Amino acid sequence: MKRFGQEISNRKKLFKHIKTALFVGIILNIINQQDLIWGFYWHELQISKMVMTFFVPFAVSVYSAATSIPSIDQGRKGLSK
Repeated sequence: MKRFGQEISNRKKLFKHIKTALFVGIILNIINQQDLIWGFYWHELQISKMVMTFFVPFAVSVYSAATSIPSIDQGRKGLSK
């Protein structure tokens, strides 16, 4: 959990995760709701689906960054061998 907090509390990393979520979310929303978007049926867009489509890439980005960083303690143990 500590690594997740570090990923979100670092402003530079947070903006990177947000940019990733916006980029992927826009593409996924166009794919998932293309009939409504291209047909200009704005009133029929499913807001909950749109929110989740942006949140999931954000969560995946934070999770993958947090789990790919080795902890400092593990790095020290590896150096002492």
